[in-house]
Amino acid sequence: MPSNIRENKHQLRQQLKAKRNLLTQQQMEHSALACCDLILQSKILGNTNNIAIYLQHQNEINPQPLIEALWDQGKQLYLPVIEENNELSFAHYEKNCEMRTNPYGITEPVSKQLCHLNNFDVIFMPLVAFDDNGHRLGMGGGYYDRSLANRTNKSSPCTVGLAYEFQKVEQIPTEDWDQAMDIIATDQKIYQTHKF
Repeated sequence: MPSNIRENKHQLRQQLKAKRNLLTQQQMEHSALACCDLILQSKILGNTNNIAIYLQHQNEINPQPLIEALWDQGKQLYLPVIEENNELSFAHYEKNCEMRTNPYGITEPVSKQLCHLNNFDVIFMPLVAFDDNGHRLGMGGGYYDRSLANRTNKSSPCTVGLAYEFQKVEQIPTEDWDQAMDIIATDQKIYQTHKF
């Protein structure tokens, strides 16, 4: 990766993480509910069953209200887990299931019931920043990008980034392997980049 792109990504990541860290608990709760409401009112969920989602980490927008709503609808939820080979898999997530903490300090299911990426209808992803073209700046590990690059159908599953509105930037520096999102749902608006 050219050093200038790497440095630009690093600086942008630091700026947005610092801004995110200033959020109060009340602001985060309000944003989480607003984002959830917008998603439930949209066509994103449509005729879906298998859904990948994540748990809040380091002040990311919290999908917990959405998780609760999806459980109420009988959806099958899966959380990302980091395998021993440093690849991303998705393990079944139910209420009160056994959990563990991975090396990044992120909680993940112990469940061995995994779902292959190609079998999901929707994947909800955390992010640090995004732009109008659906480009996503993550934490820098490249886990989602590597997984999505292996899809047999590039238009499925539908990829949805969850964000605070302030995480929208003019342009994300990108490389060939970066995977754009189909939709970004914030606490204020839903951006449709490739679908719907």
